[in-house]
Amino acid sequence: MNEKKPFDWKKLLEPLKRYQYALLILLVGLVLLAWPDGVATKRETTAQATSGETADAFDLTAMETRLAESLAQIDGVGETEVVLTLSAGSETVLAADWEADGDSSSVTTVVINNGSSQQTTVTTQVIYPTFQGALVVCDGGGSATVRLQVVKAVAALTGLGADSISVCARTGGNE
Repeated sequence: MNEKKPFDWKKLLEPLKRYQYALLILLVGLVLLAWPDGVATKRETTAQATSGETADAFDLTAMETRLAESLAQIDGVGETEVVLTLSAGSETVLAADWEADGDSSSVTTVVINNGSSQQTTVTTQVIYPTFQGALVVCDGGGSATVRLQVVKAVAALTGLGADSISVCARTGGNE
């Protein structure tokens, strides 16, 4: 009878021995390429940020209200109103493709196709506005101690210097 010999893997792998390290590196590279890195999550986050669904949008009125409510909790401050001024508005930097052909160049804004004819731009950076000054009108604004506490709190929350923060007493407020 014709007896079949088992397949000899050693003979097949013998010529590959001299390339074993290169093959090992190639195998590790393929595993790393296949490893999930959260790219889909990043793309979803970018799509949400560009479509206006973020809660991080800057709202000056909300900031003033929140600051006034916080300052009113300080001992001796009382009822408070806050007015903030900005030196520059917020700015959104969009991703762009730059192409140069000799003397001419062109810029194209990068967009993501969301299917069904919807496109959104890709935001690379959001530059929030910087504060120029603050006015705080409060019941306890006539007291030097209260004014100092309010100036410190506003400076800590807005990044303004003490020379850009004015604290005044409310009409009919505590002196």
